[in-house]
Amino acid sequence: MNGYVGGMSAVNPLGYNFGCFPTTIQQQIGNGSNNTTTQEKIANSPEDLEVFENVLTKMTLLNDSVKQKVTVGELKRRIALPEKQNASSISRLLRIAKTSKSGDNLRKRLNTLKINVALNGRKIIKTNCFSTLTEEEVRKFSDHLNIKTLNHFPYEKIAQEIIKDKLMNTEEIAKEQKIISNAVAGMNLLKDLLERDSAPFMDQYPPQQLSDGVQSKLNIFSRATHSFGVHSIINSIQIASDTFSKIKEARNAQDSDY
Repeated sequence: MNGYVGGMSAVNPLGYNFGCFPTTIQQQIGNGSNNTTTQEKIANSPEDLEVFENVLTKMTLLNDSVKQKVTVGELKRRIALPEKQNASSISRLLRIAKTSKSGDNLRKRLNTLKINVALNGRKIIKTNCFSTLTEEEVRKFSDHLNIKTLNHFPYEKIAQEIIKDKLMNTEEIAKEQKIISNAVAGMNLLKDLLERDSAPFMDQYPPQQLSDGVQSKLNIFSRATHSFGVHSIINSIQIASDTFSKIKEARNAQDSDY
């Protein structure tokens, strides 16, 4: 996720560069050696980039005819830990009507791709909103959330509320500014690390940058939230950083008037 630089932009309010990774299958997939978790390894193959199904979106208020792409790689992630979706839940994810014939057809298609999904195996985690949305839907949800944040989050008003009725002299303001700077620096350490997350998502397989121990845990987190978790944390840190910047600006203005 190296595409996130600075704050959010009007063009790409997420700040995440979804198209920055190499385009060839060999570069995207690699040899799979860096995609292990502490619990299991998902074998990668060129077929992972192929679209398995185009499904109708659950976000019907947007456009009830819009379809989302579900790749072979996504299906592998959905049946892996921590979701461990079974055949029934995969059918619901793909919006396939539940009949014996449709179930048999789905399993045959999956078997052709060497994807073995339990017929009625127990899911590791309870079904939640993340397990019922495709990865593309989660990305769009994240996009829309960040657009709303960009347009409506009241940075300046919050900054003014924080410093309201807290008059300080020059020395006190300097101390506060240092505290804020240290807080922002600390948050940026986490943001910088998360921006190097290389968990596979949709048709993107970025090269690994973090240690195996860290990346394996982020892979699990990504499969649990379908990358929304990391993206939202990065965005939250940026919101806090931008708010702190407004506080510093307001304090500097207050200092000049003091």
